[in-house]
Amino acid sequence: MKKTIFLVYAFSLTFLLTAQLQPVLKNKRGINILPEKGEYSFGISAAPFINYLGSIATGNNNTPNAQLLFDQTFFGKYMITNQKAYRGSLRLGFINDNIKSKEKNVNIGAEPNTEVVNSIKTSSTNIRMSFGIENRRGNNRLQGIWGFEPYIGYKSGETKSYQYGNSITSFNMDTTRLTKARVGNQFVVGVRAFIGAELFIAPKLSIGFDLGYGPQFQFKSGDYLTHENYTLSTNEISSKKTYLFESQSTFMMDSDFFNSNFRVNFYF
Repeated sequence: MKKTIFLVYAFSLTFLLTAQLQPVLKNKRGINILPEKGEYSFGISAAPFINYLGSIATGNNNTPNAQLLFDQTFFGKYMITNQKAYRGSLRLGFINDNIKSKEKNVNIGAEPNTEVVNSIKTSSTNIRMSFGIENRRGNNRLQGIWGFEPYIGYKSGETKSYQYGNSITSFNMDTTRLTKARVGNQFVVGVRAFIGAELFIAPKLSIGFDLGYGPQFQFKSGDYLTHENYTLSTNEISSKKTYLFESQSTFMMDSDFFNSNFRVNFYF
């Protein structure tokens, strides 16, 4: 009995000493390279920067532009242990655009050689978020990662509103013109199992990628166009909405690209 207790004690002591003596990966200045328990991570998508560098290589662009700030998803992690983390992502996208143009003023009583302003206003919203568990394996700069994460997304359909400086009656004929083009709202919910890799290029700094697979449900409301019409014989202006389709729902089980792009992670 005493011999058995001694062997168990010796095995436990050996295990603890082995764990404590396991080398920690450090750089030449002695700074730990890999993330550790209790640390946080902040990440951003590297895709806009990769696209920008690609455009430079092909000669299509040679100056930075605001597009680097768009199409961005922000990623966060909290290290539960050295090998496991909570992870999440968030995207909040809002677009409001206004394109103006001028044309001749043909309104009744208009001054000669004057102009009016037409405008096309575009707006949309894109919100996506996820939360899950990430496991990791490896003690060198290249580590494998895997886990699962539910996600949800909402994208308001792009709306284009057309405003005209000239009254529709000023053309003095039966005429129709577009006043609104609306793409339906989209709602997405799903869960993905993912697998990927993370390469630490400097202490607490990595680039990573993962690919997911899982079920997804998507619902999209209808697309429609709105026209205003002027009828000369009755001197009336009417508005008509025409649906391109009413609604659409889709269920799929497939590999996905939600958050499946290259990203840069900073640990602290």
